[in-house]
Amino acid sequence: MTKKYVSIYQTYRERGGSEEGGWYYTVRDKFRDLKKTFSSEREVHKWWERIHKAMANDSDRYDRRLEAHVFDNKHGPEDNSDPSNYS
Repeated sequence: MTKKYVSIYQTYRERGGSEEGGWYYTVRDKFRDLKKTFSSEREVHKWWERIHKAMANDSDRYDRRLEAHVFDNKHGPEDNSDPSNYS
């Protein structure tokens, strides 16, 4: 049986590559891992309200938010950023 793990990331948009026309990407830095593991996606959904409470945002940046991601068999990576997208 595959165990489900939840990692919470603080996310924000970054811009770079102005000399190439510019591009944006989403940065996801790990905020915390939940200690509880889940046996199924269904069980994760039953706990979703508690997960949201664990995502209390203490950031002082207006453009940051928290996202919860579910991973199979282990917690997520420290950096879960998207690849760059040209604008």
